[in-house]
This record gives sequence, C-alpha cells and structure tokens, in this order.
Amino acid sequence: MKLRNLFLFGLSVATLSSCATSKKIRMADDLYEEGSYYNAVDAYTDVQQKKENNSRLSFQIAETNRQLKDYKQAQKWYQKTLEQNENAWPEARYQNAMMLKAQGEYDKAIKEFDTFLENVEDAKDKDGLLSDLKRKVKIEKEGCELALELMNAKQESVVEEIPGINNNLQDLSPKYLNSNQVLMAALLPEEAVNREEAAANNEDYYSKLFVNTNTNGAWSKELMPENINVEGKHVGNGVMTKDGNTMYFTECSEVNATAMTCDIYKTTKSGNTWSDPEFLDINKKGSTTTQPALGLDANGNEVLYFASNRSGGKGGMDIWYATMKDGEFNTPTNLGSTVNTKYDEMTPFYDAANGLLYFSSEGHPGLGGLDVFKIEGNVDSWGEAVVNAGYPLNSSADDLYLALNERGTNGYLVSNRPGTTSDRGETCCDDVFKVKLVSDKYVIVEATDSKGNKMSDVEVALYQVLGANDFEFIGESKTGSSPVNFLIEEADYKLNGNKKGYWPSVETLKMEEIANASNDTIVKILVMRPINRAKVENVYFAFDMNDIRDMYKDEMDSVITLLAKYPELLVKVEGHTDSKGSDKYNMALSERRANAAKDYLKENGVDEERILVQAFGEANPIAPNENPDGSDNPEGRAKNRRVEFKLLNDVNEDLPIEIEYGSADPETID
Repeated sequence: MKLRNLFLFGLSVATLSSCATSKKIRMADDLYEEGSYYNAVDAYTDVQQKKENNSRLSFQIAETNRQLKDYKQAQKWYQKTLEQNENAWPEARYQNAMMLKAQGEYDKAIKEFDTFLENVEDAKDKDGLLSDLKRKVKIEKEGCELALELMNAKQESVVEEIPGINNNLQDLSPKYLNSNQVLMAALLPEEAVNREEAAANNEDYYSKLFVNTNTNGAWSKELMPENINVEGKHVGNGVMTKDGNTMYFTECSEVNATAMTCDIYKTTKSGNTWSDPEFLDINKKGSTTTQPALGLDANGNEVLYFASNRSGGKGGMDIWYATMKDGEFNTPTNLGSTVNTKYDEMTPFYDAANGLLYFSSEGHPGLGGLDVFKIEGNVDSWGEAVVNAGYPLNSSADDLYLALNERGTNGYLVSNRPGTTSDRGETCCDDVFKVKLVSDKYVIVEATDSKGNKMSDVEVALYQVLGANDFEFIGESKTGSSPVNFLIEEADYKLNGNKKGYWPSVETLKMEEIANASNDTIVKILVMRPINRAKVENVYFAFDMNDIRDMYKDEMDSVITLLAKYPELLVKVEGHTDSKGSDKYNMALSERRANAAKDYLKENGVDEERILVQAFGEANPIAPNENPDGSDNPEGRAKNRRVEFKLLNDVNEDLPIEIEYGSADPETID
C-alpha cells in the first residue's frame, strides 16, 4: 500500500472531447498518473465502450477501481481482463485474488492465488514484478487461511458505526480524549475530490485537525487554531500527552497529486492558547515521518513511536521510535524485523495499561489489506512475535489507526469496510468506527474471617442475576490453598459463601463493575462471621403470682446480656398461665407476668422501645394441665405458668446470633 492510501486526495477534473481514441486513452492515462482516479475511471470506461475487446483498457479500469477501493468493480474488470488476454496481464490474476479477498471471499481467493502461481511458474519476469507477487502470495494465502480460522473463533472485539461523527470523504487518526471527545482529522470540504480545480480556484482541499465533541448524541467540530491547521498543508495524526498540554501532530506537503512528504511537529498549550508548532529533530529530509504515538520505556521515559519510509528500514513504511532524554528525543531506532517487513507498517499506538504496541501492517498475514497487529513489551524488551488483533476488529478491507482509552478497553478504529458514510461506494473512503475490546474475564473469590485471615473449606456458589427474584446457578467450588476462580460475562452476579459454624456471606458483582474493570480479573472477598449461639430459657411463676423470683434472675440476665451485645435486636415477652381460673382472669394474669418481666428488663438498662409484650392467658400450654383421667396435673400446670422470650431483628434480617430456646422444668411446682 502506498502512502496515498492514507490520504485519498482527489482528483482533478477533465473533460474528454471528441478527439481520436488514442488521444482519449492518453488523457485517461494522464489522469491516472495524476491520481485523478474518479475522472480516469470515467475516461477509460468511455473509451472501453468503443474498444470492448481491448484488454489493456479493461486492466486499467480494474487498476483505477482498485485505487478507488471499489473492490467489486475492480474484481469485475480484472476478471474481464483475464477472459480477454490472460497472458498479457499475468498480474491481473493476482489482483483478482486480492479483490476476492478484500470482499471476504477467502476460499475463492485461495484458489485464485494457487492458479496465479501455477500460471507464472515458468513465466518470464523481466522487471521482477512476478517474483515480488509470488512472495506476496504466500503472505496473502496465510492471511486467507487465518481469516477463516479467526472468523470462527471466539470474538474478542466489537466494532460499531458512530452516527454523525464521520464526513463524506476521508476521516483519519482518531484519538480518545474522554468519553465524549475525540481528537481526529478529516478531509472536510467536498472540493478535495477535485484537487486541481480547487487549487485553480484557490479553494480549500486540505485535511484539518479538530476536536469532535458529542453532546446528547450530536457531534460538533472545533478546529485547532490556524497556527496548527496551516494553510496549504495537510494536517492530522494528532496525539496529546496525558495532561492535555502537549500535542504532537503531522504536517504534510504535496510532492505531486499522488504523494506527499510529512513531518512531525510539537505544540504546547498555555491557558487556551497553543504555541506555534516546533519542528522535531527526529524528522528526516527527503523522507516521510508521520503518525506519532506516545509510550513509556521501562524506566518511565517518554517514547515517541512513528511511521517513516526513511533509509535504514526494512522496506516501505516502518515503525520507528525515539526515547526522550533530558527533554530531547534521541536518534530514532527502527523497531526491527519482528514488527517491520518489506511492506508497509504504520499507525502505531501504545497501550501502556496492558504493555501492548498496536500497529497496522500489510506485510504480516491478515484478513484484509491492512490489518491491526499487536506485540507485547516496550522498547526495552519485546515479545517474540506479533499477533493479529482478530476479527471483527480486522475485516477484509483496510483497518488502521486503532487508538484506545487509558485502560486499553475502548477506543476507535479507521476502516473502509462496508458501513462507511461515503456516497462514493461502500468501501471508498475511510471512516472512524467505535471499538470495544473484550476478553475472558474472571472473578477470584477469597474467604476471610472478620480479622482478614484467609479461610479454607468455605463453599462458594456463583449465581447470575436474571431478575428481581430470579437467579441462575453458574458454578460452585471450595476455598483452599488457592482462591476460587469463575469465568464471567458482563452481567449481574451474586456470590454466596457457606461454612458450618458461620453465617452465610453474600457479595454482589455488577455488570458495570465488570465492564469498567482495568484488567481481566476481579477479586471479591467473602467475610465469614462465626455464628454465636445462646440459650434462652423460660421463666416460671408460682401459682397465681406474677413476681420474678430470684431463682430465675439468671435466665432474665442472659436475655439482658444478649440485648446489650446486639443493639439491633428486639425482645418479645410472651406471658402464659395454667388452666385454673376463668379465661378473662388468666388473660389478665398472663399480661401481669409479661409486664413484670418487662419491668425487670427496663430496670436493668433495656430501652422500653425494644420490648414487645403479648399475653396469651391459658391458650398456649406446653404441657397438659390435667391427667388423662381428668385429675389435676400439678407438674404440667407448673410448666404452663411461664414467660417466654423471642429475640427479633428490627430490620427483618437474619439474627446475628443463633438462639436455642429452652424449656427446662420449673425448679418448683408451688
């Protein structure tokens, strides 16, 4: 891919007159060489209608549509060229396969690549073109096979259109500023399509750098000042330091209609004013230096990554870097052959949170023309291999300019995949898309006591919350020498911890917490609190009496102790009698007994608001008042002359203590 594919600047207007066919062909050729592809394809097509069997015209129409990224039309005309005169245009078979690949027809593309290799095995190669294409076929076939594999694998990204953010022509170099702002560049004016006409009329046709802000779903542009968006220059590729006070960007000058030379500049912000841009020493005369990206080395020094076609590279555009020492960038270093190939590598982005360098390449096997790749590490130590960033982040079209937020989870991508906003064809022009990177996420569950000491043998269960009272069991495990680990999705969850002798522990895990996690693992702690057990005994009364006897003050005091230890508890005092006497009398007697217990509790520091009283009379005996033969049962009646205590939680939650309610025999039966 040539540099012009990053800035598809247009393209002069020409009108074909009724001159001779040969003159029309020369004019079409001139338009093609000038980069005026929109006009060239019309000119070639006009001539081809009169010379339908001319394979050169068919080939040029195909080539022109390829430059316009109209893959369907290009493939149609390459196929026509092959049908007319395959021997004259052997490279048409290769490009036909490339256009099939660009449309996602990977199986067909592989067959076409194989046919190309068979056809050119013994072909003469005067200018080395066929040899170069043979080498490239190996990469492209691997890319097709990889595409088929990745498209059937678990997807680790989501790519979505962004209504309103894109312009009709080229959009490029988006950088995440915050959730509502993007620093980006674009060819804004329609005049950019007709470059020469715009230049002749002194009209603006240059790319501009601006901040795009989303307010309630509507995007608005604020252009960077004129000392940055310099008149007569293409400006873009802006990237800001974390504090937002320094910006690096690219300024490009046209060499001709299809090529330009770019350099990186630096500007600093004071208040609301940006300084005049400073030309960086890392630029190299006669070469392009572009697409700056910021990172850090192992010692925390600032690193500037960029793309350049300067000498000393591996071929085409390469990724380079320069480390800042004492306020100045040192001599640039090529990133090496692990990353760079003899083809183009460009649009670097460094994800500091995850230690990953992203870049786009056409020299590593990919799904499309340019794919996004990544490699772990930093300038001090890189991983052994680059990895394709996968589908659907990569498509069968061009994918570049990946840039993420500080956590490396969300961001933007530039692509000409179907879904772009241009009215010049579904794959004509590059647009900005929204990207979300997804990966397997886990929750690690540990159990501790109230002092933070880790506990083993705690049974942990995970449930997904489906509704208010609807849960789906996901899995369970038990804590041991290593923590419990569950694979989770973006959903709401509940975690339960249970162990004999301890109260159940419950933790929630919200979808938002999972989505906003800075890494792939979330830790949850289940705090296990031991169950305290206490026994509460009945208090018994003498016949027809309601005073609290000394022999039962220990039982009363145990209730007072529990109420003092657990201030969230209430106590319900229930009074009872035996069956002697009338119902009315017994109801009043049971109420006096309950109130006597209440008074004792109050006298010993229990607030009256925490004491509930209820009288039952003789209605709820716990022993028979009479024997089976109808005779009196003194022992049974003694058990029924009682007050019972029930401990309650005033917030309708489980009691913080386990209560055993006792009913020991009365000490006397008087």
